[in-house]
Parts: sequence; C-alpha cells; structure tokens
Amino acid sequence: MVKPISLRLRNAEILAKARTALGSVTEARLKQSHDAAVKERARNIVERAKEEKRLRYGAGNAARRALLVIEQAYDRIVAASDEIDKARWRERQGRVERELRKIITGGRP
Repeated sequence: MVKPISLRLRNAEILAKARTALGSVTEARLKQSHDAAVKERARNIVERAKEEKRLRYGAGNAARRALLVIEQAYDRIVAASDEIDKARWRERQGRVERELRKIITGGRP
C-alpha cells in the first residue's frame, strides 16, 4: 500500500526522506547527479552573464565610435550649410549625441 505524501513537506525534507529510503549507494548516485545538475546550472548562469557583459561592452564601444563619426559628419554639414540650417543641424546633432551617450553610460538597453 502507498502512503500519502504530506504536501506541507519542504523540498529538502522530501529529498532527505527519499535518500534514506533509497539507501547509501543510491543516495551517493543521487547526490552526485544533483551536484552535477547544480554545477551545470551555475556554469550556464556564469556563461550567460559573461556573454551579456561582452555584448554591453561591444555596444558601448560601437556607440563611442558612432559618436565620433556623428560629430565629424555634423561638423561637415554645418560647414556647408547656411546660417538658418546650422541651428537645426546642431539641434539634431545634440539629440543624436545625447542618445549615444546614454548608450555609453548604460542608460539605454
């Protein structure tokens, strides 16, 4: 006959009861497989964090390079424009540069 399981048991209690019921050999294998699963999860988390950090760093570098190119391009446009257009181009340049600086400082995803 199967005994009903209390739903109030915690995960650790359930594992402890199962390990005592299975015996020492099976317990060792069970602990080893559980430890391997935990280590694998930890490795995956670390890898994901490293990849995310690498991507953020790459995005920041790309934004810095874009900022330099944008400054040069707007300087050339303003040099070739008349006085009325210069103010508009400088305003647009300011908007673009603010957005790129937000990316560099981490204000944008």
